[in-house]
Amino acid sequence: MAHLGKQDIEELFEMFEAELRLLWEMDRLEKMRLRRRIINVLWPIVNASSLDVDIVVGTIKDRLGDVIRLFRDRRRFMENLYDFLSERLDRDILTPNERRRKQLRALGR
Repeated sequence: MAHLGKQDIEELFEMFEAELRLLWEMDRLEKMRLRRRIINVLWPIVNASSLDVDIVVGTIKDRLGDVIRLFRDRRRFMENLYDFLSERLDRDILTPNERRRKQLRALGR
């Protein structure tokens, strides 16, 4: 059963936080609202007992797509997000080649 540990969740939130820090033109209150929204979307996902990378990435794209569009390098962010989740959730299930093919399918390539 795939799940994320406490350290994995902290690293996931740090990925989003790093991108929010790069939004210099956005004021502090708006960033705080975005952080709260990210947390409200991610907590139910990562606290699920069984996770599939494609479902998690799809849910994040659906619910936080407008936030991700604000990021400077959103394509690279999504690739890093997929790699991170794939590594953490599929580490015992898939080979690196299978993980890469699955990533390309999920990212629409």
